[in-house]
Amino acid sequence: MLLEVKGRVSKVWSGFVYHRGSPFNSMVLNIKYGKNIALGHYMGRMMGGLMPPELLAEVDLIVPVPLHRKRIKERGFNQSQLLAEGIAQVTGLPVCADAVVRNRNTKDQKRQISVQSRANNMRNAFTLVRPERLAGRHVLFIDDVITSGATMAAMANAVGTTPRGISCASLAISKR
Repeated sequence: MLLEVKGRVSKVWSGFVYHRGSPFNSMVLNIKYGKNIALGHYMGRMMGGLMPPELLAEVDLIVPVPLHRKRIKERGFNQSQLLAEGIAQVTGLPVCADAVVRNRNTKDQKRQISVQSRANNMRNAFTLVRPERLAGRHVLFIDDVITSGATMAAMANAVGTTPRGISCASLAISKR
């Protein structure tokens, strides 16, 4: 599913629709909380093979949505980075996981019901710490699930006009 959007983000793509009871629900949970690293890489490779050429043609660099250091310590990995690494294996695009950091340990987005509460939760959650890595490049933000778009919007706000362009992709988009 490739969407055209207004603003700094030029394209948004998701591989699947995610809702309770779907097989993708258990797959995402298995990656994220079941610590299934191999499945994360596999699904990333699948994403890389499914992404439309018109999306990938613009992209210079893959940037996974970062987790806060406390969340990484709890889980041991970043599921978005697993997906990004899998995509890179298929596309040959480089992954940059150190240009943007999550500076606040935000509440879990699944616990935020409204679009506004999700946006408030993510406001100023990210900081661009290595602008030279993104300067003049078209970046592809990667996340596991897009629900309201608040995370991707916060990432776009954090990087500002440093990259030449921004696209976003996720394993799944939530059907709310």
